[in-house]
Amino acid sequence: MIRLPRLANYTDFDPLEHEPDIDLCYVTAPDEIAGLDLLILPGTKSTLPDLQFLRGSGLALAIHEYHAKGGRVAGICGGYQMLGRRISDPDGVESDLLEAEGLGLLDAETVLTGDKQTHQVAGTVLEGAAALGLGPLTGWSATRCTWEKPPAAIGPAAV
Repeated sequence: MIRLPRLANYTDFDPLEHEPDIDLCYVTAPDEIAGLDLLILPGTKSTLPDLQFLRGSGLALAIHEYHAKGGRVAGICGGYQMLGRRISDPDGVESDLLEAEGLGLLDAETVLTGDKQTHQVAGTVLEGAAALGLGPLTGWSATRCTWEKPPAAIGPAAV
């Protein structure tokens, strides 16, 4: 998992740290990414500044290289937003950065608005979840993710 400077909800990963079959490590440098089974971009309290951090530290390039070689990448909340094509914050909700190109690994764009609300959401694991090593799950739930509006649907590009 990438250790972002403004990591949010880090305790959400506590169960993974205690799972005997999982060796959860926090990546802080580009050379630590190669060889991972799965790279997680976690949630963040400031999406655009943390995306800027990824670029400035060389982690963004390393994420692209890892993905290009078949590496699996998952994003949670702000991490998911960073995986998209573009993030805009026209009202300066999270920072003074107004917009940036995302990492471009997902066909998604995010616009942050001042009317952010936190909702508990639930969905169904898609067929592509097996590629992430999630196995035969029948459903999942996500909590504490911030949405401008609850999503209407999440398509196959989300997995």
